[in-house]
Order: sequence, then structure tokens, then C-alpha cells
Amino acid sequence: SFASGSAQLRSGFKGVLHDVRDVLSEKTGDILVQGHTDNIAISTSRFRSNWELSTARAVSVAHELLTERVLNPQRLTVSGYSDTRPLVKNDSKENRALNRRVEIVVSQGLDTDLRTELNNLKEGNPLLYQGLDVKLTPRFDIRPDEIF
Repeated sequence: SFASGSAQLRSGFKGVLHDVRDVLSEKTGDILVQGHTDNIAISTSRFRSNWELSTARAVSVAHELLTERVLNPQRLTVSGYSDTRPLVKNDSKENRALNRRVEIVVSQGLDTDLRTELNNLKEGNPLLYQGLDVKLTPRFDIRPDEIF
């Protein structure tokens, strides 16, 4: 999706992102926009490191997803992972190109009933629970007046 050292979307991807945006508008949940780079170090006037480059890539995608005000911007979280989460080894030009990407993840969480059932299973049959490879993260419901 990106040329080496660039956070500019390649031509043709805007239409794809508009299609993705339209699908996301029909889904519930948080939208995580996660930028990635290959392992070629960068240090330019625009990007001091792959951390900045990966984040800038995610921001480019987020901006495109937010065009035409179809999505609520409060649903989006943008992050950059530098070269820390490659899809494939960075051992060829083709593989490095695959690692220069932005992933869009929809996090819908678990509904209350399923969360309760999983907690009961975790307490009642820990061995079976471990076999499910499920991780329950604490759920925090914070009221606006609790934020400081």
C-alpha cells in the first residue's frame, strides 16, 4: 500500500478505503488503524524513525476513512508499530513491500452474557477455559465525570 519511506497512499487505494469505510459504517465497535513498516531504517526531515512513519501511514488511512463524515471519528484509534510486527520476514524486496501496510481491525468486544459465561467457565473448569485460547480483559465503564 505504501512506497518505501512514504506515508502517501498509492493511487487506487482511496477507492478501496471508501469501500471499507462504507462496510465499517454498518458495523458496531471500535476501529483500530494500525500502521507498520519494513525493517529499513529511516531518518529524514519528515520521519525521524519507523515509529513516526508507521504512525503517519495509519493517520493517512484514518483521514481517508473519515472523508465524507460517514464514520464517527470517536470510533477510531490510530497507532504505529514500526517494524515490530512483520507479516513475513524482511528478507526480500517483495516481503518488505508486504510489511509496509496499515491494518484495520474492528474490536466489537464480548456481550455481557458471553462474558459472564466465560467467567463462569474460567472459575468452574479452568483447564477447558485454557483450551479455548480466550483472554478476558477487564472491562472498564467510565463515566465522563470520572475522567480527570
